[in-house]
Amino acid sequence: MNLGLKTSYSHFIKSSEFEKITPDNKLCQYLLKKHELQNWIDIENELKLYSIKVKNSDSDFHGDYTSLVRTLIKYLDNIEYNYRRNSKAYHLFSSLKNSNTLIIDFNYTPTIKNLLQDWLNENINFGNFEHIKIHGSLLDENLIFGVEDSANIATEYVYLKKSFYPNYEALNISTILNNCDRCHFFGHSLGETDHHYFSNFFDTTSNDLPKY
Repeated sequence: MNLGLKTSYSHFIKSSEFEKITPDNKLCQYLLKKHELQNWIDIENELKLYSIKVKNSDSDFHGDYTSLVRTLIKYLDNIEYNYRRNSKAYHLFSSLKNSNTLIIDFNYTPTIKNLLQDWLNENINFGNFEHIKIHGSLLDENLIFGVEDSANIATEYVYLKKSFYPNYEALNISTILNNCDRCHFFGHSLGETDHHYFSNFFDTTSNDLPKY
């Protein structure tokens, strides 16, 4: 978003793609009402709450959920990928030139790949560079879109859990961060659905701080 892309869940809910499927999709109707009440939304967290709401009902949750994911892919495919070069995100990314870098990317979009290609076209080189996409890739249409494994949801909704996806790979991010010389967090909500990735790192880091 800092790069100027309309990639928030609010942008998605206000889109024509989302509007088209809402009349026949009870999950989308629920998400739209939540967004109207709060003017923002964490869709992944709302999936947990909705699964409790519709348990033991005749709602076609799986069908509505599948349609939602397909529509999110379509929306992200259709947005304009024009990056603001005066943004803080662009400045941060530019500062990684000529360094050994690992980017752990929670975003679905091809942003990192696009920016790297732009710089390669300008004959700007990086040092050793590794890029891991945690939640899948829009380019491969294999988005990992759901809830954390510890979420208290009914067994019939197990397909909502991120580890249920065939392309999900467990990654010990805390160990990686603990072995870094320097790390940056940018544009991540650090919310409930991704809490397990960082909890050990933050616990260890806060315990190592001097006591006053």
